[in-house]
Amino acid sequence: MNFGSSTPWSLGVEEELYLVDPVTLDTAPVFDHGVGSPPRLKPELFAALVETTTPICRDAGEVLGELGRLRAQASARAAAAGASVVAIATHPLARGQGQPIVNEPRYKKMVAELGDAVYRQFVCGLHVHVGVPSREASLRALEGLLPWLPTAISLAANSPFVEGEDSGLRSVRISRLAELPSGGPSATRSTGMSTVASGTTPRGRRRIPDGSQRSAVSPSRRHARSAAGRSSRSCSSAVRRRSGSLSSAPPPRSGMRSSDP
Repeated sequence: MNFGSSTPWSLGVEEELYLVDPVTLDTAPVFDHGVGSPPRLKPELFAALVETTTPICRDAGEVLGELGRLRAQASARAAAAGASVVAIATHPLARGQGQPIVNEPRYKKMVAELGDAVYRQFVCGLHVHVGVPSREASLRALEGLLPWLPTAISLAANSPFVEGEDSGLRSVRISRLAELPSGGPSATRSTGMSTVASGTTPRGRRRIPDGSQRSAVSPSRRHARSAAGRSSRSCSSAVRRRSGSLSSAPPPRSGMRSSDP
């Protein structure tokens, strides 16, 4: 890991977008039809997705400007391929099973290792990477964020529908991510950077082939950063209405059901 290579607390954001038919809104697996433009428009697991990646930014305002620019660029390239882009956590109607996979070795390896379970990961997120000066600072930041995750998760929930059904969850996306071998709690100082360096999860299970951790917040092996708040579209919910105002409580399980009190 190369800590300190960027300004402390600088930001880099990745946003995943669906590619859809502009009339029917069905998924359009056209990424390989000229949508990609490295390094800012990159492939994801499925051909009906595109990932935008900002450069390293000084602050949230600069991030917002870059995200807008990249959405416009992705939209223009998708339009040239006969598609539109949509920023949502789960496609409310599309079936994951059988979605075309991008023809790259790491994705072929994921399919080989996960089998049909890989199709349950037809979801999108927005990932915020925060530059930190050292490994210790990364873990301190992680531990500081963890107590606030129920609140952040509650405010971020927005994926109740999946594969043509009401999931009964305010965010089904985080439940889908939890199914992966790398899902679940992130490393803290008690498990330490040895967890990150060895490629195992705190549960002792191997990570998925691309080496990443599918958690709401985690250290990043690739970028020597804390990967925080894995999306404004990503998380399960414990949001409840009381006396006309929003409140939050730690979810007792992965994705609180909308019928819960």
